Amino acid sequence: MEAIDNTEMVDTNTAGATTGAVAEYISYIEGDIEPMNLEHDFTNEALKRLTVATEAVADQADYDIKADMDQVREYAGMIASDPFETSHANSIRKATETLAGSLHKMQEAKFPQLSNEAQSLVDAANQIDPDMLTLDQKPAVKGFFNEAASLLRRMN
Repeated sequence: MEAIDNTEMVDTNTAGATTGAVAEYISYIEGDIEPMNLEHDFTNEALKRLTVATEAVADQADYDIKADMDQVREYAGMIASDPFETSHANSIRKATETLAGSLHKMQEAKFPQLSNEAQSLVDAANQIDPDMLTLDQKPAVKGFFNEAASLLRRMN
């Protein structure tokens, strides 16, 4: 019974407080104290949580991004499979481009006042070099996740 009550509180929240999947994503990103490692645990988990948070905002805005999010899940799975694979940055770049593109399209359709924030996210995704080892570009990867948190907070 309590879960139903909590869901209703999330659905009727109009005060702009960050709730649900978006809050969980933001908490994960802001609570990151472990360095990015060869296994890409942080990046994989951040992509998963960002996907869920993006879907939650899209559901609230009545905007369909299912196909894009399925693609992001596939890319996230690729980076978790083999820690010694050298093409992880390519998969991360594709995932971040897809997420940024989906959020940008949703922003244009549902949140026109957030155009600068959405463009900042696209720019952050473009900062990830698909030909460079991910561990050599930690600030770019974390920068993308922080930009996404900022945009989702404003959309939520």
